[in-house]
Amino acid sequence: MDGDERESLARILDGLAGHLEEERARHEAGLEPEPALRRLFAPSGAAAHPEMVRRLRAAGDEAMARRVAALRAEWHAAAQEE
Repeated sequence: MDGDERESLARILDGLAGHLEEERARHEAGLEPEPALRRLFAPSGAAAHPEMVRRLRAAGDEAMARRVAALRAEWHAAAQEE
């Protein structure tokens, strides 16, 4: 994985984290009856794929691999949160 791919992935992860936070805030503020989190993962699904974690670890980027793994765990937890 080259530097451009890592930068792109970082932007995707940052964007997704921001959208998740915003959706949760909308729910907490009473603007939404339930947080609609799973739909936010659809456009970024490849970023939270186990293969991405393996690729990052193989490239020696353990910090980014942990971010992706955490996002994947959050994706699975979103179903329970909704």
